[in-house]
Amino acid sequence: MIKNLGRKLKGSAIATVGYLLSPLSWWNDLYVNIPIAYVLAWLVSLADKRLFGVSLIFFYWMTNLAGLPQHADRVKQMHDQLAQHVKAISHE
Repeated sequence: MIKNLGRKLKGSAIATVGYLLSPLSWWNDLYVNIPIAYVLAWLVSLADKRLFGVSLIFFYWMTNLAGLPQHADRVKQMHDQLAQHVKAISHE
């Protein structure tokens, strides 16, 4: 029971992070992806200020791309759980 709860919490955390980073939420750019990209681009610009703009765009796209697999993984987990429940109900 506790192990199952831990798995659900982990899956929910992954899904939340994936949703926050993915382009599937309309507000994530302003509150999540752009601030993360800005900080990372600023760190790169410490080495060479000319790289700030390119780094900002690069890290913005990377944050969006990083969210998609996490979100997709959680959707797959939810699909598998639903399939198990449907299978269990159909065998009753």
